Amino acid sequence: MVSPDVVILHAHDEFLQVAVDLGLPGLVSFLAIYLLIGWTLLSVLRRDTDPFYHLMAFAILAGLISMSHGE
Repeated sequence: MVSPDVVILHAHDEFLQVAVDLGLPGLVSFLAIYLLIGWTLLSVLRRDTDPFYHLMAFAILAGLISMSHGE
């Protein structure tokens, strides 16, 4: 248990923390970056036939998803 007088300096959620630190315009920009990266990685997965690019795109996409859903 944490006592009420302890200051917690982070929000335990990446998107909430960005909103707290940068405000709503920063959150919108952050989400736009995530969406653009996701869209680019998905297009690589759909179009490219080289297994190396598939593996790299899948690994980066999995890392972004796990980072955004982690605690």
